[in-house]
Amino acid sequence: MKLRIRGSAIRLRLTKPEVDALRSNGSVEEATLFPDGAMLRYALVIGPKGGSALTAAFGKDGILITVPEDRAAAWCDSDEVGIAGEDGPTKILVEKDWACVQPRSDEEPSEMFDRPR
Repeated sequence: MKLRIRGSAIRLRLTKPEVDALRSNGSVEEATLFPDGAMLRYALVIGPKGGSALTAAFGKDGILITVPEDRAAAWCDSDEVGIAGEDGPTKILVEKDWACVQPRSDEEPSEMFDRPR
């Protein structure tokens, strides 16, 4: 899962296996380890049924993005590219990760979603 933060906007991009994990486990998590041993964790979780908004939280455990169950299920099982929302001043975008035009050595192309034509 890729994390991009720009100002008050957070974007998560998920590969096919990560979308599958979200669907089956209800969450997907990553962590970035820093040289001093500090770690930044970020996770996407499926929230309770009936919720309608994406939410964002930051605390000692890192960044937590919650997507309502109904929206997550519809997104995981469709060609829909992303789910967008706002939580107060924070803009949130959760997207399927497309294969790059220029392949990257640290990415497996078969795990990426096909770019739309």
